[in-house]
Amino acid sequence: MTQIIQALEHRYATKKFDNTKEIPNEDLDTILRAGNLAPTAYGLQPFRIIKVEDKDLRQKIKEVSYNQAQVTDASALLILAYRTDIDEAYVDAYIKNIADIRNIEPRSLEGFRSSMNEDLTKRTDEARDIWSAKQSYIALGTMIVAASELGVDSGPMEGFDHNAVDGLLGLNQLNLKSVTYLTLGYRSIEDPAQSFAKVRLPIDEFVITI
Repeated sequence: MTQIIQALEHRYATKKFDNTKEIPNEDLDTILRAGNLAPTAYGLQPFRIIKVEDKDLRQKIKEVSYNQAQVTDASALLILAYRTDIDEAYVDAYIKNIADIRNIEPRSLEGFRSSMNEDLTKRTDEARDIWSAKQSYIALGTMIVAASELGVDSGPMEGFDHNAVDGLLGLNQLNLKSVTYLTLGYRSIEDPAQSFAKVRLPIDEFVITI
């Protein structure tokens, strides 16, 4: 069994964290960098990751998250939020960034820019928001795998009042809307879920070969 499979076998959706243990800064930075390196459509990264460090704010977030203890007990709380302003200006800024980083002329990317704009502008606002939110899940999964490799436990969460969280964080002013949480830390010995056998389909049933 490879190291990554062993790490994922050990992983589970942690419900109770040991609130006395902190993730080393370098490990948290690695997890965040993994999220930043996750693939997205066109490479547009139409979402952001909010790292919530303020303890009072985390308590308020817990109160609008069905009082789930992971929000305050985990070493780190990350909130993934999709951008609501994916438009031609956003695409133009992305094209400029590509040209600057790769030291090429922006006009050489005109076909790419036109293709993106044609795809994105033909979508309704709702469809574009759904598309942007879906991209954030790729980063969520990537960070979970990275955390597992580092021996850091994680708990992805969707159960919270999104509008309330957006208000607490001022996300509307940033053209953002919350999608998911990722709580990170180390499991408590009191969490019974860690002893549950992992339930998955047999691989030859899960993977359909045609």
